[in-house]
Amino acid sequence: MSMMKKNSGKEKKFHSLAKRMTFTAIIFVLVIALAGIIGVVRAVFNFMKIGEAYDAFTTAQTVVHLSANLTEMSDSDREGLTEQVMTVYRGLSDEERSRAGTEEYRSRFDSVTQSEYYKKL
Repeated sequence: MSMMKKNSGKEKKFHSLAKRMTFTAIIFVLVIALAGIIGVVRAVFNFMKIGEAYDAFTTAQTVVHLSANLTEMSDSDREGLTEQVMTVYRGLSDEERSRAGTEEYRSRFDSVTQSEYYKKL
């Protein structure tokens, strides 16, 4: 009878150890999964920041380029270009203005982009 009690005690210890190991393994897997998810999210945000930085750089580069060209233009050329742009813009309806950036919207400014003033840019 004492032999059964000893086996029974060892069995309980084994099951208790097995439960703790299983629990530890599950926690370990969850921690590794969480670290992986955080890594992926950080990589995505870094990629987005790189894209935004590149866009900001190209925009700044374009502004500097256009500014340099505009300063080289005479006052009358700048005024002529401004007047052409504003004439086209004032002729647009609110609906047309709401579609800014589309190909159709840009085509309304074809007369400006083909003018002598615009070519000086």
